[in-house]
Amino acid sequence: MPLAQFAPFVSQVAPSFWNTLSSLKLNEYQLSDELIPARAEYGTSKTIVDRLSGSEMGLGCRIHLDGRSIDTQKSLVDFCVDAKSTSPSMYGYIKNFNTLQEFKVADKKMFMNQVADEIWDSFTGATSSLASVNNPNLFLLLTYADLKSFKYYYWFAFPALLARKPGWMVEAAEGGPWVSAPTVLGEDAMYEIGAALLEQRQTNACFVSIYTQADQSIAVRLWTLEQGEAYMDAVPQEERILLFIDPSPYPQSPGWPLRNILTSLQLRLGMIRVHTLCWKDMLEWDSFRITAEERALRNKEWKSVFGLIYLEASSASDGTVLFGSRNTNLVVRPDSHPPRPEAVGWERNAQGKLLPKLASLGAMLDPRYLAENAVDLNLKLMRWRVIPELALETIQHADTLLIGAGTLGCNVARTLLGWGVRKITLVDNGRVAFSNPVRQPLYEFDECLDGGQPKAVAAAAALKRIFPGVDAQGFHLSVPMPGHPIPPASMDKALEDIAVLEKLIEQHDVIFLLTDSREARWFPSLVGAARRKLVLNAALAYDSFVVMRHGVNRLGRAQLGCYFCNDVVAPGDSLTNRTLDQMCTVTRPGIAGIAASIAVELMVSVLQHPLAAGAPAPTGGDADESETELGIVPHQIRGSLRAFSITTVANEAFDHCTACSDEVIAAYEREGSALVVEACNDPAYLEHITHLDDLKHDTDALELELDWSDEEAEGLQ
Repeated sequence: MPLAQFAPFVSQVAPSFWNTLSSLKLNEYQLSDELIPARAEYGTSKTIVDRLSGSEMGLGCRIHLDGRSIDTQKSLVDFCVDAKSTSPSMYGYIKNFNTLQEFKVADKKMFMNQVADEIWDSFTGATSSLASVNNPNLFLLLTYADLKSFKYYYWFAFPALLARKPGWMVEAAEGGPWVSAPTVLGEDAMYEIGAALLEQRQTNACFVSIYTQADQSIAVRLWTLEQGEAYMDAVPQEERILLFIDPSPYPQSPGWPLRNILTSLQLRLGMIRVHTLCWKDMLEWDSFRITAEERALRNKEWKSVFGLIYLEASSASDGTVLFGSRNTNLVVRPDSHPPRPEAVGWERNAQGKLLPKLASLGAMLDPRYLAENAVDLNLKLMRWRVIPELALETIQHADTLLIGAGTLGCNVARTLLGWGVRKITLVDNGRVAFSNPVRQPLYEFDECLDGGQPKAVAAAAALKRIFPGVDAQGFHLSVPMPGHPIPPASMDKALEDIAVLEKLIEQHDVIFLLTDSREARWFPSLVGAARRKLVLNAALAYDSFVVMRHGVNRLGRAQLGCYFCNDVVAPGDSLTNRTLDQMCTVTRPGIAGIAASIAVELMVSVLQHPLAAGAPAPTGGDADESETELGIVPHQIRGSLRAFSITTVANEAFDHCTACSDEVIAAYEREGSALVVEACNDPAYLEHITHLDDLKHDTDALELELDWSDEEAEGLQ
């Protein structure tokens, strides 16, 4: 009698599966080495027609995984029961290793045995695993994902419990052990079975009973494998049929899952002779829900086969596993306590060797996609060991506006890219000069020619060249400055620029003030305070810098000061009548990069705080509420290259500040751009509405009084 030959599975893994696994590895699994439940699908056998010979060729016994194969939202049991796929499924586990070396030296046999033990346990009706009486098959997938180069090493195992030789046999019949199913069951029965399978859906295997109704028509009933005892009571032995959805395209070799199904029936029901229908035909509604006349006209070519398969037990009883008190004819796994059956089923690679496979997707992927994933990779790795609570998405989704695209602006923009920020908008009214490229890393020599390109536009284009995934825009416009009168001829353009700036500040979450002049920071500071935005300021001197965040109003707490809160005069014209060294940014070249990096890191720390822009300054206490996972959230950072020192300080908001006081914000809300124009034309206007002029008058009067008192004291001596 012919020995039953079972066609092994050939895995087919879609790129979407690797994409899902990569995402879960980065964001959820991280360094976890737990087994991951998964689902694979297979269907009836598939063939293609050879163009030269016209003959059909089998595509192998295929099993498929894609992006839907991993579901982290379900428990193991629910994952198995609630899967919504209509195709026959096999459930299993993924073991993803953290290093390639771990993958290479792993005890693969141990993992195979773990899965084989779950299959064995399922024969007793255990429900704690993914295997079940109705689907007694599992797979194991060992993987290592190289997320930098998008290379995936993997090895499948489809454990089948190993029977002692000779094992399962197929009874010889005319035309071969496996014959065309309609020749045994009849076409009417085959059509009815097909229709019943479409109703049942997602059946891997079941029992079939075929009977003739009163009107002489053929009818069928499908029984689950779990209903085996009831089926055996209801159907005579010679009429019992096991139906198996067969993924094998080979007529004389059923698919691999049939091995464990037969073993399960032998152990649970004592079935050692099984009439088996290997269903290989495509299941489509328009092929089976048709009338008898349509069936006759269709002349369907059936692929399904039928045969009698039986167990030829070994004459030796030693060395086999017992199931209850029965001899199972299964080979005992060495050193297993209690005795467990041996399993086979490692997949071979394309060369037919028992070795892992490699999926290299890097060359297939869009370079922009590769760049976007690479940008996020190092950031997400911080969560693995260093800062699991890092709110990376908050940082990356922050829309940032940079007022000033010079030395500070270029360095801030580059550091924002390093943090994965996707939205960067730059504002500047300058053009690229020949002195810029060596200090300002977003510009090149060619952009200095012909009068120079607009800085903001050129910087935005450079950011996109560096990282195409960034949404970078540049606006070439002027910032209104107190003490810089607006000529009537320029009024329309000035008002247009004011409106654009107001809209940009409104649309962005974080505002960086990075201009050369002090007064250019006033208007963005005012609008940022009025709109309660996170405003960050960086300013340079020759060998020192200050980086600070502006405070926002917080109920019950003192507000932190802004850049102008230490001034007792309104900002004025600091640009006119300057010598050459005053007109150029004369600073030590390294100081801008330091200040810019600190400004961005301060933004990141602020965004980690529950109060965000409203975070308090450090108090120095043991339970400092300014602390985040990244450390303190200072108000000001002052640094000196002369002393190579950094200090943090804090100050409260000034009640008469020209940029953030209640009076100036209220006036701005009432008057809008009219206030801005008036402040540009007359700096004393700001001192008036914030009552700085009254404060100065009171101070002058106090000084006179002190002088008079000194003279009186001298006359009395």
